[in-house]
Amino acid sequence: MGSGGRLAMFFSDTIPHEVLPAYAQRHAVTLWFYDATERSRAVKTGQVQGQAHFHTPQVLGSQQDNADVQAQAFIKDILTENRKPSDIQQRIQRMHPGAIEVVASITGASSAESFLDGIRSLTPQSLSQLRTSLIDMGI
Repeated sequence: MGSGGRLAMFFSDTIPHEVLPAYAQRHAVTLWFYDATERSRAVKTGQVQGQAHFHTPQVLGSQQDNADVQAQAFIKDILTENRKPSDIQQRIQRMHPGAIEVVASITGASSAESFLDGIRSLTPQSLSQLRTSLIDMGI
């Protein structure tokens, strides 16, 4: 194998696959795209199987959409350099519980309560570390 390593390209909806541990440094790029037919099929499947399987926003203003928007704005707020821990702590008190769950899952917290505990004890240094971690994740 050359110095470039391996490149695997395939349609994941038609090729069964599993990602196994490499025990070495590796990088992955995942590209998702849908053509109109695939999207239509996915939307119909989501409507039949329910939101537990797919989140396809159908109506702006739904609780899930509002939670997603709030979570996105909160992550942006965390990444804003001039925000202090007290700003973040005050903002999270006004957030919908669903949005807190979304942010907790993005940050890798074990639960929404665990995430809230971390926010309550936020310091300038730990906020800086959280920003770095989110940036390293590509957020």
